[in-house]
Amino acid sequence: MKATATEEYRDPKGNKGRRLNWKQACEMLGCSKSHFYNLINEGKLPAVRYGKVRGVWVHLSEIHNFLKQHQTTNT
Repeated sequence: MKATATEEYRDPKGNKGRRLNWKQACEMLGCSKSHFYNLINEGKLPAVRYGKVRGVWVHLSEIHNFLKQHQTTNT
């Protein structure tokens, strides 16, 4: 089963676009769940927590920014 982005989410501070849960983000990044949370905890990937149970969400634009930055540093 392929993960896809959720419906567009409008942030109260402005439109940030689509948001992804950990599984969707890991699929795009090609990483494990633990590596995904390490990126967030190290401040390398901005994320938002919505409630205690709903988990961590990452905006699609932040994933693209991270991938773009990661590609330029490795080439």
